[in-house]
Amino acid sequence: MSKKRKIDKRFLASAVAVVITTTAVVPVASAASSFSDVSSQSSHAENIEQAVEMGFIKGQNGKFHPNDSITRGQVVKILARYLENKHGKTSTSKVEPFADVSSKSKDKELYNASRVVKYHEAFLGDSNFLRPGEVMTREQMASVLVRAFGLERDGRNVEIKDLNQAGPQHAPNVQTLANLGITKPADGRFLPKNAVTRAQFASFFVRTADSYGGIPNSLKKLKINKVVTLNDANQFVRIEFSHSVPKLAPEDVDIRHAKTGANYPVKEVKLAENGKSVDIELFDNPKVGSVDVDDYHLTVNIAGDELTYSFNRSTYAKSFVTDVDVLKNKFTIFTDKGSTKTYDVPASMKKQDLQELLGETVGIWYDNKNKPTDVELVTRKAKYDAIEITKIDEIRLLSEGKTYNVSTAMFEGSSTKKQFTFYLDGKKVEIADRDDLKKKVKVKDRFTHAKISFDNLGNIVFISAYNLHDFLIVDRVKDQEVIGYAGEGTGGIFNAKDALIMKDGRVIELSDLRRGDVMFFNEKGNKGKGIAEVVQPAAKGTIDSVSSKDIRITGMTYRFNDTDYAEDYKVNYGAAVYLHPDGKTEFIDSDVAKELQKSGTVEVYADRAGNMVYIAGGPVTVGRKQSVAILIDDIIGDREGSREFLEVEALLATGEKKWYTSELENLKTIIVDDVVYTINHNGRSDWKIEFEYKDKKNRKDPTAILLTAKTDKKTVKVPLTKTKGSLVRLHMDRSNGKLETIEFFKKRSAKKKVVVKSSDSQISGKRLNPETIIFDTEYFSNHSNDIRITKWGEHKGSIQVTFMIFDENNNILALITD
Repeated sequence: MSKKRKIDKRFLASAVAVVITTTAVVPVASAASSFSDVSSQSSHAENIEQAVEMGFIKGQNGKFHPNDSITRGQVVKILARYLENKHGKTSTSKVEPFADVSSKSKDKELYNASRVVKYHEAFLGDSNFLRPGEVMTREQMASVLVRAFGLERDGRNVEIKDLNQAGPQHAPNVQTLANLGITKPADGRFLPKNAVTRAQFASFFVRTADSYGGIPNSLKKLKINKVVTLNDANQFVRIEFSHSVPKLAPEDVDIRHAKTGANYPVKEVKLAENGKSVDIELFDNPKVGSVDVDDYHLTVNIAGDELTYSFNRSTYAKSFVTDVDVLKNKFTIFTDKGSTKTYDVPASMKKQDLQELLGETVGIWYDNKNKPTDVELVTRKAKYDAIEITKIDEIRLLSEGKTYNVSTAMFEGSSTKKQFTFYLDGKKVEIADRDDLKKKVKVKDRFTHAKISFDNLGNIVFISAYNLHDFLIVDRVKDQEVIGYAGEGTGGIFNAKDALIMKDGRVIELSDLRRGDVMFFNEKGNKGKGIAEVVQPAAKGTIDSVSSKDIRITGMTYRFNDTDYAEDYKVNYGAAVYLHPDGKTEFIDSDVAKELQKSGTVEVYADRAGNMVYIAGGPVTVGRKQSVAILIDDIIGDREGSREFLEVEALLATGEKKWYTSELENLKTIIVDDVVYTINHNGRSDWKIEFEYKDKKNRKDPTAILLTAKTDKKTVKVPLTKTKGSLVRLHMDRSNGKLETIEFFKKRSAKKKVVVKSSDSQISGKRLNPETIIFDTEYFSNHSNDIRITKWGEHKGSIQVTFMIFDENNNILALITD
């Protein structure tokens, strides 16, 4: 039993704080996640806990690995546990085992489970192969859930925008999940070919079992999960249950002070519609007196069963949140003297978003040891925007177009510490004059991403700022890396292992990302852990007008590129792209913009400063001026004075023989295995390009292209010698046909002598498709006329392949035969 303490109504009595409300509701802690790698902020946390508690899903060594793709074998085990709990154990001795799951396997659980799911026809297998080690796709998951739970499609037809991408055997089952509300994708896409993560499957499984499959009664043990205790006026209590309660009357609830035995008579109960919580109003009880920090006992009688729960009344204070650490589940507040205190996030904040609390005033309840038991958001005065520091004491919000003064108020308990605080990349900094080179933040500096908080007078009291240097368009997530579509103008890959990812001001999980999401990121932000923001479209509609440099849509003008922007904001982008139907990004020019205008509704994506980076729309019929090609001769390097030239002789996949001469510095980019090295595009130059010479002293006989990063001096070398007969992709200027980019394939190529039949669909795991280019070099010696060009879709019979190149999705782009 705790020591008695009166409620201490401490708070930050300054312009930051607001008046304390008279009916503060006090939540009591609920259980934290049992896995160290499942964040209490995760939208899947509750379902993971429920599935684990029921014994259907397991972790390992205290970890759940929520972002790992779930395998077919793991799903087999989960469903077998469920089916045996629901239907009882059934003899499977007459069930023919799957061909690839042997009774001699070391994994006996998998063997037994595979026969259970086959008996119940949850898994049918492919020609009697289970493929337990393969990851499960979302469309496969839909089918096994429908079969395992016997789900029936109702008469509705909820729209799934990408249903046509599901296989014909899976599409009806995807539609069933949508009709029954088991899947409700925010953007209307199910992504049927994507892998399912363990966290996602836990949520799909629990939603299905709870709503339609029927969780076995033996596993539905009713308990009290959480209590929201007496308010300051001794009038209200809220109780949250693990499962639905059919009915409850005032006489079913008893609340008593643990020490004195004082009773709080119940006046009225209001059961929630879902039956999982009840709000209780109490009669006034003048005998109870003041509300103490002490223990209380609760008893609830439900259909003859008594549930008991003990809880502790907390002290309450208001504070300002100055920092959060989502990974470590900690938050930091200002004291009234301007110092800071850091606390662990209480377990009762399981659904609370930490990022939402940053820069806001919160109410905190403390137990008798002064540890927080719960936190609630009291005010919402912060905004997200891009900012410019116009003066030491003045900040301009760029998208809003307004300038605000910085607060000059002091903390109540200090005559020297100002309330205004500026954090850059998670570290506290001071604003200095423009000429003060020692300071990280100076007048005239601009930042693409900031959370700005205001006091009651409308002055800025807090800023947390970042420059999100790069952006990408999400293609997929693999091994905790966000991989963007390859091509021009994008950031490529974001390592999100420990990173903070936000959307609409809230923290999201990797599993919440969708293909096509636009993400701005800084891999070194958030104290080195990485930070990213997924943005919504800045504008949506039809393009009103197109000029040589910009578009106008919904009354706003957006530029294709801005040569000054990248330098002003210290970002690695400054030009907008679109996504070509071939899955590569390409910079937008007026020709592309006009085609997007014709295509109808488009979405314009921009950073918070309004700089356009991507237009989603189309399809665009402007031909991408590029082609796979075979090099007829080695790439030749030449020099005239200080100028270096490149000569490329190639046969394009179109059958055209081309000879390009280009000055090195006039190339826009060099691409190696989808990594783009920008040399000279719209005033942006990230990499220095030059030749590496065999005779370095006299600068003669170039042997390689040498790329040097202008930031960290990292180098990349591309050989020129022995390139004859290699496959490359050449990018040309759409207007004049000049060579702009050479794309090389190193890791995305393979020398392999193998005979391939026209009936084959792949080579060593790489996929053939009708558009795969074939360069037949059987009679090629020095003359390009000896090379015959066809496509795989036109090919009949057998050929011997000697070399091939492929993209990041293992689709073969072109191959050489002899």
